[in-house]
Amino acid sequence: MTSINLCLGPLLFYVIITLTNKIKSMQQVTNSQTLRQSIESLKLKRELVLLDMKENFEEVCESLRPSNIIRNSIEGIVDSGKTGNLGDAAIGVASGLLVKNILFKSSTNPLKKLAGTAIQALVTRIASRNSDKIKESGKNILQRIAAKLKRKNALPVSL
Repeated sequence: MTSINLCLGPLLFYVIITLTNKIKSMQQVTNSQTLRQSIESLKLKRELVLLDMKENFEEVCESLRPSNIIRNSIEGIVDSGKTGNLGDAAIGVASGLLVKNILFKSSTNPLKKLAGTAIQALVTRIASRNSDKIKESGKNILQRIAAKLKRKNALPVSL
């Protein structure tokens, strides 16, 4: 169906432009035959415009599916060349998912879900660009936790 749509796109555009030019150049309708022709051409133009609108609506709906938004944002991050490797992209995606789940997990509102996806894409992009800082912060946090656990285990247990 997509190849048909691609083929019809320029054809529809040409037909719409041609009909629009004919309508603009029309003189006042004086007889019933000309009136019928004008009505038929306007009906055809209307159907062509509606068909084009339906195709565009389907494309927009497909592009706004959450899975496509996430896939496109991941592809954008990986293809942008701003990340050093796949690990940086994974850090970005994980950060984006974490923020989205924290902020919008329990929401059933479609607008909040859409906002969550947008925020996820933003956080994913920012986190993947700053993955070195995130790795360093993660190491520091893990070292602090390990030091506290060592101190806890080093103390003698008395009853």
